[in-house]
Amino acid sequence: MGKEESIPLGSVTVREVDNPYSPPHASSYPADKKTGLLEVPGTPPSGAGTGNFRRSSLFVSSDELDDYEDGVERLWSRLWNSIVGRTFIFVLIGTVVLLVLLISVPMSPISVWTSRANMLNDSDWFSKSTNATSQPGYSSDTLTWQSALSDDLSLNQVWLPGTHDSIAHTGGAQYECQSLPLSEQLAAGVRSFDIRLALNQNNTLDGYHGKINQGISWPTIRRTISYFLGNHTSEYVVVKVQQEWTKATPAAFAAKFSNISDTVFWRAGCDPNGLPTVGDVRGKIVFMARGFSAPDGTCTYDDVVESQDEYNSDDSTKAARVLNFARGLGAGSVEEAPHNHRWRFNYLSLHNKVDPPALAAATLNLLVDSVTDTANAPQSVILDYPSVLAIKTIIKANFPQSPSSA
Repeated sequence: MGKEESIPLGSVTVREVDNPYSPPHASSYPADKKTGLLEVPGTPPSGAGTGNFRRSSLFVSSDELDDYEDGVERLWSRLWNSIVGRTFIFVLIGTVVLLVLLISVPMSPISVWTSRANMLNDSDWFSKSTNATSQPGYSSDTLTWQSALSDDLSLNQVWLPGTHDSIAHTGGAQYECQSLPLSEQLAAGVRSFDIRLALNQNNTLDGYHGKINQGISWPTIRRTISYFLGNHTSEYVVVKVQQEWTKATPAAFAAKFSNISDTVFWRAGCDPNGLPTVGDVRGKIVFMARGFSAPDGTCTYDDVVESQDEYNSDDSTKAARVLNFARGLGAGSVEEAPHNHRWRFNYLSLHNKVDPPALAAATLNLLVDSVTDTANAPQSVILDYPSVLAIKTIIKANFPQSPSSA
């Protein structure tokens, strides 16, 4: 058996042996020569003998093998002593450290979106379905659920399911807030809409969310709601309108609504000290202007609404604000009696730099049950991606003695 000396080079080993051959070839190898064998972990090829490595013979003398070792040492020494070489070594080490950090430290928002991606499946409270009638719990009585309301109730005495950025269906995860089109939202029981419009260069009003045109015009929105009310005269629909993206003056924006004459709009006044009643507005659109002058006889949002609309916080902060508002708790957790003349809007929607609306809704929509169970006054509950069951939970809060209603 030959004499062996191992020289490790990473996963490769160079071995110095007296005679690498087995008989009958051993006698043909010069006695004064030595060889280096490279051993590489792996399965040897057929006929290469046993062992867990592949062999390749280097027919060199022991002096040449010594020169090889010395050459490797000189190479590393030369690299270390040169500026370029030392820089290369430091860059190599830094790259390895950076790769370790990238693997071990969670990234935001990408890692957050990835870790919570499984939450985007439909649940009892959240849905990305585009069809209300196919969702669990849907029943046709949601088309006319307001028929069971007393005519004498003021509008701020009704639990009203609503949607935030109601027509935001396109533009990617950061811009999309709803999956149901307006007609399906109406069929599911939604009765409060948040409509964002931009006055375009061609002087038309189109639906927008941020800079993204949503592909639906104000006339189309109005016709969709009017058609529904024409077929379901027991119902009323609240439409809050505000300007989005474009920077038309408030006067120029307001001028587009000054000639509202369609009889479907409620135009008999909206006094913050005495809101219309359910009986007053059946079959009507209750128009609320935000950020511009309301047409005569319609509502100004900031005059009649008290809202919780924190949209740029983390989930836990938002959840606390939702529940505190529902229970009539103000800043500093000091209990405040709700303003009797105010219409309370509680937004469960969130759009921060970490969570796109869908991911936030998958968590925050779980609060619907707590809001309706613990609130000290009725309110409009505004959601992103509500499921039919979430909508019906809000509706049922109007009929506590009738669990089977709606």
